[in-house]
Amino acid sequence: MNKHVTHWRLIWIGFALLIGIGFFSRHALLETLIRGQLHKQGIAVHSLTVEEVSFNALQLRNLSVGTERELQIDEMRIAWRFSDLLARTVKSVEINGLQVVVDLQGELPPLGSLQPLISSSEKNTGSRKLPAISIADSAIQIQSTWGAIAIKLAGNIEQPFRGAQAAHFDAKIISSLGQVTSTLAVTLDNTGNIQGKMTVSGDKLELPEARIMHLTGGAVFKLTPSHLHRIDAELALSDMRLSVRQTAIPAFNYHFEQANIQIGFDETHARLTGALRTTHDSFTVEWKGAVHHALKVPDFDFSLQARGAAHDFPWQLLGFSQPDKGRMALTVTAQGQSPAFQAINRNSPINRSWLQQSLWDGQAQLELQGIRFPQKITDLNSQFNLHLALANGVGRLSFIDKNVLQIARLNTEWLTDLGLTTESAHLLSEGGSLLISGPNDQPPQINLIQHEDTIDVNGAIAVILASKHAQAAIGTSVEVTLDNQNKLTRFKLADLSLQAEGVRYAGMSIERLKLIGDIQGSAESGSGQLELLAHSNRLVAGPITARRTSASLPLQISFDQDSLRINLQKAGKVSVGAIDPIDTLRIQDTLNVSIPRMDIELKQHPQGMRFDHHIVAAPAPLTLRIAQQKKDEIEARVHPGKVELRGQYRVGSPYQGKGILRGTNLTLVQPAIHLENIATTLHLGATGTGKFIDFTIGQVRHQADTPFFTPISISGHVQPAHGQPDRLTLSVTGGTPALRYLTLSGVYTPNSGKGSLQMEIIPLEFSPGSLQPEVLLPALAGLEDASGTVSASARVNWNRDEIYSSGTLDFHHLSFVYEGVQITDLNATLNLSDVISPASASQQIITIRRIDPGIALESLAVSYRIEGTPPKIALEKASLFLLGGIISLEPTVIDPFATRNDIVVRVDNIDLESFFDLIQVEGLTGNGRLDGVIPICFEGDQMTIRDSHLMAEIPGMLHFKSAKASQLLAGAGEEMDLLLQAMQDFHYTELTLKLSKSAKHDLLATLSLLGNNPNVVDGQMFRLNINLESNIGKILDSISQGYRLSNEVMRGLFRLR
Repeated sequence: MNKHVTHWRLIWIGFALLIGIGFFSRHALLETLIRGQLHKQGIAVHSLTVEEVSFNALQLRNLSVGTERELQIDEMRIAWRFSDLLARTVKSVEINGLQVVVDLQGELPPLGSLQPLISSSEKNTGSRKLPAISIADSAIQIQSTWGAIAIKLAGNIEQPFRGAQAAHFDAKIISSLGQVTSTLAVTLDNTGNIQGKMTVSGDKLELPEARIMHLTGGAVFKLTPSHLHRIDAELALSDMRLSVRQTAIPAFNYHFEQANIQIGFDETHARLTGALRTTHDSFTVEWKGAVHHALKVPDFDFSLQARGAAHDFPWQLLGFSQPDKGRMALTVTAQGQSPAFQAINRNSPINRSWLQQSLWDGQAQLELQGIRFPQKITDLNSQFNLHLALANGVGRLSFIDKNVLQIARLNTEWLTDLGLTTESAHLLSEGGSLLISGPNDQPPQINLIQHEDTIDVNGAIAVILASKHAQAAIGTSVEVTLDNQNKLTRFKLADLSLQAEGVRYAGMSIERLKLIGDIQGSAESGSGQLELLAHSNRLVAGPITARRTSASLPLQISFDQDSLRINLQKAGKVSVGAIDPIDTLRIQDTLNVSIPRMDIELKQHPQGMRFDHHIVAAPAPLTLRIAQQKKDEIEARVHPGKVELRGQYRVGSPYQGKGILRGTNLTLVQPAIHLENIATTLHLGATGTGKFIDFTIGQVRHQADTPFFTPISISGHVQPAHGQPDRLTLSVTGGTPALRYLTLSGVYTPNSGKGSLQMEIIPLEFSPGSLQPEVLLPALAGLEDASGTVSASARVNWNRDEIYSSGTLDFHHLSFVYEGVQITDLNATLNLSDVISPASASQQIITIRRIDPGIALESLAVSYRIEGTPPKIALEKASLFLLGGIISLEPTVIDPFATRNDIVVRVDNIDLESFFDLIQVEGLTGNGRLDGVIPICFEGDQMTIRDSHLMAEIPGMLHFKSAKASQLLAGAGEEMDLLLQAMQDFHYTELTLKLSKSAKHDLLATLSLLGNNPNVVDGQMFRLNINLESNIGKILDSISQGYRLSNEVMRGLFRLR
């Protein structure tokens, strides 16, 4: 027995010791327990002090938990009773110095490292009484994208009294945006019903895009454990100033005097009403909305009205500037019914079955009166009426009556600032209208049909734009299918039509423009067939002004997500009735162009958008005319080949392309010059070579029975001048395959229309057995054994009004034989003041050392000029030494193209003895000097001489002893014998020589004498007329040959003008 007592004593002593140790170490044990539980939740504890612990109370100090000390409490006291612990609650909680940090910036959980603790406690434990709670000197620190926000919080929840419990809290919200004060009073009864009241007020809130000078509001509510019973709330804002700063619209400020919003909920109904008002109610917006039977089959009602002065509406939100005049009114009403909200599938953007069971009907009306946007639009008026209906999954959007927008006047300066030309801006400034309609001038309607997995949208719409001078109509039938994710799966634009009349832009006047066809496809790809028909009385493209232009282009288009392609279904056609003269150039004929190919592609690449094109055109033959001041036009007939234009453009890189012309022939009618197989390549953009145009002419030939020059080929290029990209330079070489003797260089400035062209023929060295003139100039085929040097140069300058030209032709020591006549040492320099219509200054000189047609013609010198249209040779002076005297031509004008030319040869002081030796009359000699004139007429290839008269001014002697003449005249009589005797030593006092030649007869030379022979019949005077047979005709034939040669050369040159 004593042994057992001893054991029990030991147990009680140990138990007492344990209790004593636990009591004296309770603070440390509880602190360790709390820390352990928080560590299990992953919560870091920085500090914790258990100040007091007993059987019915716990007091903590300096509590700081969380990785970033998200929760801190200076002091917290919890009191309980044993019965409270059995009910899993406490009697009261007192908190002092509560500090909570909440991060709402979105990068971390709101409560940071304390979030797991909060999440684990979110379990619905049912309705229960709350302990008495007291919170003082506490704050919630919130970090948000708007900056730091501090909520100072104080209040309490009272102990239950007679089954009810009351709570009251005061909060003050402080941030850089402003300060708001709020109160909350709540009562919880023993059945779990909650009812309360909340108020808010604030002054001068500076929000990012608004400033509110004052706000007040309040709400009363009642909640039951199972549902919402009732909420009524009202918010009043005054003196609101909106300041919108967005990149998509211009920055603006806007002022509302007052805004009121009321919200109400009960068990089955909800309502929302509100109003916005500007100063003096010049503009008001009012709305009302209601939901009935919200928990069963809800009905909806909504209405909105906005009306007042237009300048008080925030147009900047729509991207418009603010008007200063006019009024506007907007009315929207809608009613509907839908299935219960529980039927909505939150995982689908649009629940199909829910929509199919919904009924909606609504209208909208917008009216604008006399709206004026300063310096832009004057007197804008419009009225739009829309009706929307949804029933059984079919939606309809239709316009009611006519919907028209009218503008009285538009500001021309504003229109030009938008990029329009002055002409277009002036036309549009007179205002116009916009009319929305449907097929057959009926109101348009859009239908929406809902299926199980898709939505079909279809309808037809037409828009008519009209101004004083132009009108455009756009219409189409639309079919669209959306899948259950609202993605486009199919679309079709049928009977697409764009028709415009009287369109004027950038100097162009399009009388009729029509685009018709169909387009169909999906969001990924599509295709269509369109036909473009256009007619314009005036089109302007750079320096080109086209008249009566029409075009027909049957287009095939296709596209996918990365590209758009445009091709031709068949060859297109373009016709231009006339083109205004470009400077001095005009096109005579209608220009018809066939377009057999047009490939255009716009494609998206990783490096950016890329544009490629390949267009082939085939123009029909046409005639060009180049006008000249006071001169005949130059006519050019063109037979174009194919024109090909291909190129590409990438974003961030310059455009690169080529324009290629092949197989073109051109004929210059007046000079009969034909250019065959012209090929040109136009380089567009950066080429690497610096060249702008490369071209070749396969053959240039003179179309004449006897061509003036041998056919030549030409090649060259055009490129920008070094350091002057606005100027173009030309470099050309040409000639025969064996000799490239022609060079051209030029400069042209497109902006000013000024240019110049320099042509040179390199010095050509002729020598017998080597190069001869006929190789280059077939017209000179009669020239033999030619030697010497020939060169030429020409320069042409032009501007927008006229053309100037000049040139030089040089002959140095040129010798040759022409039809038996030897020409030795010909030298000449012809300076032309006009090359296109040849003309020169006076005193152009030709010298020839010797002409030998059988007799020596020495030191020929000719002075002349070229004048008139067509060009003529005006001989100023021509002379040569012959028979001791001078032979010269009287000043005259020779027309190489005339059928007849007259010249007068003057003979001065030629030696009679030498003359008789020259004409070679057998037995005839004499002395003396001859003077006179020989009129010569060249008509065609014939030469005639009439009224020629050579006379000896001084008496002399003549001797004629001819056995042949004596033999022929033997037996002719005594008088003839006396005559023959007298002629043997005849002393003449008068001597004349007359030459006569008709076109059909040979030359007749008649020698007339008056004199005597002192030894015959006592010196009796005789008057004799003797017809001479001599070679003087051959001399005149040589002169005729020279004339023909010079005429052929001149005609050849002048034909090239």
